[in-house]
Amino acid sequence: MITVGDKPVALAGVMGGRDTEIDDTSKNVVLGAAIFDGTSIRKTSGRFNLCTESSSRIEKGVNYATVLGALDIAAAMLTELAGGATLAGRVVAGNLPTEPTQVSSSLSYVNARLGTDLTADDIKDIFKKLGFGLEISGDNFTVSVPRRRWDISIQVDLVEEIARI
Repeated sequence: MITVGDKPVALAGVMGGRDTEIDDTSKNVVLGAAIFDGTSIRKTSGRFNLCTESSSRIEKGVNYATVLGALDIAAAMLTELAGGATLAGRVVAGNLPTEPTQVSSSLSYVNARLGTDLTADDIKDIFKKLGFGLEISGDNFTVSVPRRRWDISIQVDLVEEIARI
């Protein structure tokens, strides 16, 4: 629940409230961006039988590496399209990790699952195409997965990407 003081104004990540809607009479707009846990949003959406566009997008994952840029674009659009004046500055609460996620696997694991005979050079080429960092040591390798790819967190996800490419 999102509140202003003690007053509830929205169901976080699922449904906004009438008191915080923007309409033709709105004069001041505060842009906000939050990152919610997709599993929690899915459960809340189901509990209240509210499947919204917001809950659907959040359940699938949000690229939080671009959240601040999206806020800047929204502010620019309000200025350009609605004749608004944008104030500088941000209020930030909490931290989001921005470093790439490290996921390890091995050539033997990949080849056993895919029925292939890929080499270290093949793996290098694939992850280079994806723009991922890679360190190889013998049969083992570690991939630096950019935060924009929140869907890759375990070695089977790497196998899926290799198969896809």
